[in-house]
Amino acid sequence: MKRICVIGIKEDMQEVYELCESLGYEILFMVLQKRDKPQKSSYLGKGKLDSLELALKACPVEMVVINGDMEPLQHYNLETRLGVRCMDRLGLVLEIFSLNAHDRQAKLQVEKATLLYNLPLIKEWVHREKAGEHPGFMGGGEYSTRSYENFIRSRLMRIEQELESIEDDSARRSRVRKERGFHLVGICGYTNAGKSSLMNRLTKEDVLIENRVFSTLSTTTRRLSGTKKDVLISDTIGFMSDLPPYMVESFRSTLDQIFSADLILLVVDASETFELMMEKILASLQILRPHVYASQIVVVFNKIDRGRAAAEEVKINLSALHDIHDTIEISAHSGENIDALMELIISFFRYEIAMHIRLPQSPNTEKLISWLYESTDIGKVERGESVDISLFCRPQDTERIRDTVKSLSGTVLIHLPSA
Repeated sequence: MKRICVIGIKEDMQEVYELCESLGYEILFMVLQKRDKPQKSSYLGKGKLDSLELALKACPVEMVVINGDMEPLQHYNLETRLGVRCMDRLGLVLEIFSLNAHDRQAKLQVEKATLLYNLPLIKEWVHREKAGEHPGFMGGGEYSTRSYENFIRSRLMRIEQELESIEDDSARRSRVRKERGFHLVGICGYTNAGKSSLMNRLTKEDVLIENRVFSTLSTTTRRLSGTKKDVLISDTIGFMSDLPPYMVESFRSTLDQIFSADLILLVVDASETFELMMEKILASLQILRPHVYASQIVVVFNKIDRGRAAAEEVKINLSALHDIHDTIEISAHSGENIDALMELIISFFRYEIAMHIRLPQSPNTEKLISWLYESTDIGKVERGESVDISLFCRPQDTERIRDTVKSLSGTVLIHLPSA
């Protein structure tokens, strides 16, 4: 078990505790300096840094963990001053990713994110070399430092090429799935919200469940149980707040499985406070919303067996500020309301609205038809001077179809099928 100390500038240490616990680290002591933002060059102020140095002499540790994200200059100065390895929050996340990466895609994504994380640190060490300090990255010497920077850049190119090939295969499987009439439900949310437990309830399968952050790293897909409809459920990597763009982009191959889902179950821990729930939901939406519509998202308040005091306030906030109106309260642990969630999923894929569309002949019309084949039940397509399409769609898709048809100078007639 690695013995560490934790330093930070904010009192809330819960997240970093969970990360350290997942790695099996033993926290010997903690140093807190309350301040609005980290000290520019060394994260902690001079006086607190002096006291930390004395504490490390009295109680040596193998690593110093920073409850926050460090700039390369802060990392270099802190590690050089303390003479011990320093790791920030993102570094811990990458350590956990590395432990939980089992398939080829996950391993490549973790390696890519780790290399991108290390690259700015390497640049700082190279800058110090040019200034005549010759420290060497992690004590490796000048030659090692510059060689490692070159290695990172060449390795990133090879990883990118292999991930693109994997993404192409995944896209082909997605197209085949849709051609065969399968619908996809994506389970996502902040890490440790109970996504894998919910996956087990919905599929009657035995997906790995561990009370550790990021225990699920690769996408797991199973079939929804208890229905004749062809519905698949996918559970994937947990989200986290303040992830840099390169970290999200590194896992784009995995996240695409969620972005391509027809319906998204955004799982939150209903037993948490309003502030904590909203912080985690907003972190999740920051990743989701550029790629999916609000109408595709159902917020699932999980763990109601532990509490739900702030759930109603969160629902009001989501509806008023984020245009998300579909929510449900469940307990994946006790099974409460799981049947209601199953019915919600099944009803989402009922095509209740009959539509007839008339469109002009154009390349953009063909693009729309391609999307309609994927997302609706098309009954007939007649081509002449114009393109006439008859179809059934879901209520939540009517506005999107109407707006797209209007933008193409087409016309649409909507009517409910007779009872």
